[in-house]
Amino acid sequence: MRWRSVLNRFRRWERVFRSGRVVLLLIGIAARLPIASAQYVWIQHAPTFVEDLYGVAFPTPSHGFVCGTRLLLMETFDGGQTWRFRSGVGVLTPSVDPFYAVHFYDTQNGWVIGNNNYAFRTTDGGLTWSRMLSVPAGSWSHIDFLSPTTGFIGANGGCAFTSDGGQTWQLRSGYPTCPVMYGMDFRDVNVGLVAGDQISGGGTGIYRTADGGRTWSKRLSGTFNDVIFLDSNTALAAHSDGSIYRSTDAGNSWVQIAPARTNGLGDLARVDNTTVVGVSVLGDIWRSADGGFNWTRVLEARGTLPGIWNAYFRDPQHGWVVGPKGTLLASDDGGHTWRFVSNGVADNITDIKMVSSTFGYAVTRNAYVLRTTDGGRRWDVRHLQVTGNTFGHPEGLLAIDVVDDQFAVAAGIGGIVFKTEDGGATWQPIGYPTLPGSFDINDVRFTSRQTGWVVGVDNDLGHYRNIYRTTDGGQTWQLVVPVQAAVSYHAVDFVGNSGWIVGPRSYLLRTTDGGQTWQQVNLPYGNVTNLQFVDVGFATEQVGWMIGTLGYVLRTTNGGQSWQLQNLGTDEDIAALYVVSENEAWIAGALGSVFHTTNGGQTWVRENTGYPSSLGLSALHGTPDGHLVGGGYQGFLIVRHQGALGRASSFSVPFGRIFSGNLSGIQNSDDTYLILESRAPAQAGNPYAQLVVEGTVTLPNPGPLYFRFEGRTNASPTIAVKQVMELFNFATNQWEWREERLSDNSLDSGWETVVQDASPYIQPGTGRVRARISWYKVGDLIMEPWVMWVDYVQWSVLPALITGDVDGNGCVDDADLLRVLFAFGQTGSGMPEDVNRDNTVDDADLLIVLFNFGSGC
Repeated sequence: MRWRSVLNRFRRWERVFRSGRVVLLLIGIAARLPIASAQYVWIQHAPTFVEDLYGVAFPTPSHGFVCGTRLLLMETFDGGQTWRFRSGVGVLTPSVDPFYAVHFYDTQNGWVIGNNNYAFRTTDGGLTWSRMLSVPAGSWSHIDFLSPTTGFIGANGGCAFTSDGGQTWQLRSGYPTCPVMYGMDFRDVNVGLVAGDQISGGGTGIYRTADGGRTWSKRLSGTFNDVIFLDSNTALAAHSDGSIYRSTDAGNSWVQIAPARTNGLGDLARVDNTTVVGVSVLGDIWRSADGGFNWTRVLEARGTLPGIWNAYFRDPQHGWVVGPKGTLLASDDGGHTWRFVSNGVADNITDIKMVSSTFGYAVTRNAYVLRTTDGGRRWDVRHLQVTGNTFGHPEGLLAIDVVDDQFAVAAGIGGIVFKTEDGGATWQPIGYPTLPGSFDINDVRFTSRQTGWVVGVDNDLGHYRNIYRTTDGGQTWQLVVPVQAAVSYHAVDFVGNSGWIVGPRSYLLRTTDGGQTWQQVNLPYGNVTNLQFVDVGFATEQVGWMIGTLGYVLRTTNGGQSWQLQNLGTDEDIAALYVVSENEAWIAGALGSVFHTTNGGQTWVRENTGYPSSLGLSALHGTPDGHLVGGGYQGFLIVRHQGALGRASSFSVPFGRIFSGNLSGIQNSDDTYLILESRAPAQAGNPYAQLVVEGTVTLPNPGPLYFRFEGRTNASPTIAVKQVMELFNFATNQWEWREERLSDNSLDSGWETVVQDASPYIQPGTGRVRARISWYKVGDLIMEPWVMWVDYVQWSVLPALITGDVDGNGCVDDADLLRVLFAFGQTGSGMPEDVNRDNTVDDADLLIVLFNFGSGC
């Protein structure tokens, strides 16, 4: 019966499609969609990590840890899809200190180390951690365990040994006779190798110990970054220039077996007795299958400047690489191929362009280009460069523009311009050195694949090279000088033959003949201090807006000949403009708010994203159906989804006391606070302060749940206060620990936990949700009591993803079938109608929709 129903529906739609009645039906179906009445929530999807990552360990293929700067320790139970903070294991050490390395010998026994005795061990797979107080002073960055009880750690001039799993440690050798260690590997309790620098006179090279790290002898001179054993006799060493040296006598003698390579090698990881993976200081990943003699680059560089990258394999198939800006990569085939586990990159977002509700790009200050094919939930990352950041010629990306789903252009600092003609799969440089390296491009606009404009600032004094035009797709560029002024132009837009360039507060440039000639339009704001116009966008050749600092919003209805100042209701700097139509536009505020008008700007409505102002917004774009993507500081990327929002409706304080404030203080992210004060608990182990909040969320088919908490404490980084976040599970009728971390006394910081299935955390029938935040004293405080400012708590729930729901409205219906039929035969990446993501809309996609017809409705 199922097959017959599917076949009948397919035949019916085939007849409709062939009859030409599809357009009328589509209009009727679109009128039934519940988009207008939908509730919207903003969700942060990237970046996964905002810190540099130094170490990674996976006790199992799905259960893993990463560590990094600012005490970062995070844990995953699903192979990296979601992560939880575990940084609360730490005490007594400033939060600017890092964890340098994490290591697991098996599924239960693990260690994490940092500066001095800021080191911890677990014997239960990371459920609990105990501090290793006997670790000697030093910056410990290397861990090597030969068994659950026997191991070594290495530092910047120190080697320590344990025989009881880390309960106690003995310093075997120290500075200056012990080398400063760049890489370390022990074969057994006696023989070990180090790549490093012996300050007492040996200099840089490969060092060997035969007495368990007590003494060291230099076996090879040179600047080496790492050394590893492949078996009991064979070892490899990586020179800083990327050349490889090999020993077959356990490190006593060495010969070079592979030449130098671009970007060198910074780390080596053993896959098996003959297979090795190496990572360069810029993130190139190399693989050798013959013991280091021949190498293949399997992934191009992802870094911008030389940094610390580390590779790790738990078995011959599963490996991971961590690096700067929160980068985590994984391989499931022994290092042949690599995929991003981390989402996005921790680098400031400068511009966003969405081609459709699923496909779009973002660019960053350090020349990363990000691409999404699922509406902004996931972002793949690549780094673009001509020369890279070199002395006198920095490179970065500040703008991106799209012509169609295959063609896009990105441009920025140092005159660099790149274009893609295959949907972002590959990029070709078309700017510097044709364009001057002193030209920083603030915006780019292409009206076709051939014709485009770049505008910015000329940093070479005495010239006016701040506008260029191409008519051949970037092969050549012509300098345009409408005004001889050393000014910075920030934005350009074109509709038809009309174009506008803005930046200075006293004038803008306007053309009506495709840029052949430009007229200067004076503005009455020349005396407004600190005013700059940062973006411009037009719906038609007559109607458009431009925005600036200090909350300035101007609108024109005569093509830019005259402008009317509109009231945004704020004097905060605004950063980005997205124009939908003559009446509708969106504006991103630099403090994190979004403003929306549907009546031509007569009124603007502030839409709170729920994220702290410290993250800000520097970019915003979307599609006319209200799907928006915003970006800001440290790679912060948020998406406006249809979903359900729950704010606090009640709260209680079981521990501590209310210092000031009430319920309204935690219902909006507006710097109005509920302030709690700590109190020493009567019973050891209880928190010094605790907040329990309740709310209501209603959604018929709940998917992921995001609980967000925003606030801070006055506990300085040297005061150890641990925050613990819990959600109430109504299925088990118990509080469920989610994550923990050390509190922050900086500006309000957002803290979010995610569960993929919201159902157990929403009470059936009532929609009730509960969360609990607790603050614990975990070190010696220099002051008591201390206070906690709570600004905002929020539950956001998205609909469960439904296979075949092309338009994302939560229901697989006729509208989804029509979308696939209209796109039938199209090829390319990022098309929502390409349900099975094989880059072609065909029968397979149509059948998926048909087989899931009615789901979620």
